[in-house]
Amino acid sequence: PFLIEASCKNYIAISALWSPVCGTDEKTYSNKCFLCLRNHNRETDIKLIFEDEYCKNYPSKICTLEYRAHCGSDGKTYSNRCAFCNAYIKSGRKLRLRYFGQCVKFEDAED
Repeated sequence: PFLIEASCKNYIAISALWSPVCGTDEKTYSNKCFLCLRNHNRETDIKLIFEDEYCKNYPSKICTLEYRAHCGSDGKTYSNRCAFCNAYIKSGRKLRLRYFGQCVKFEDAED
């Protein structure tokens, strides 16, 4: 697909392209444009999550039992930030955060 990088500061352009991004508010947005739109409409300053910054205080030997699901690029659901970040560090920083929430497995419609 043909993509144009847009700055939130200059204009708001909405794209239907499904390219999920994770915000520092721990919400998943359909794409960067929707995150920018949220910032524009609510006068917020939500940023994109980059795993190195998000997990800078990890690994941790003890994680809480708080459940705030994180779906990793390995298809596994991690119970919270601590569990995800520990796995991220253990993976050699290769694991990515796909979205917030439980991982959903889609079955092939032709099977």
